[in-house]
Amino acid sequence: MVDCSGGGATPKARGSIGERTSSQVDLAGELRAATDLTTMAVGYITDAKQANALIGNGTCDITLLGRQLLRDPYWPTHAAQELGVDPKPHMPVQYHVVAG
Repeated sequence: MVDCSGGGATPKARGSIGERTSSQVDLAGELRAATDLTTMAVGYITDAKQANALIGNGTCDITLLGRQLLRDPYWPTHAAQELGVDPKPHMPVQYHVVAG
């Protein structure tokens, strides 16, 4: 599995981070199409529909959500709800209060 990230570790790599560009996501799609490798897309993926669409349309196999999970640690629960999935069967009982 290939993590298609610019990393942001150097000033040149930082240009690939942010909502102005989808280059990291595009890279995951291009690499997957050219090699049939399993890829992970990263880079300003912030909502459930976007993440679901990237997997559904074959751009990547997994989406990674670094900053968004820092902003909202319950993002997976909120994403499931946004997509019309009841998260309770998939989570420990002590988190059911978060899911409503």
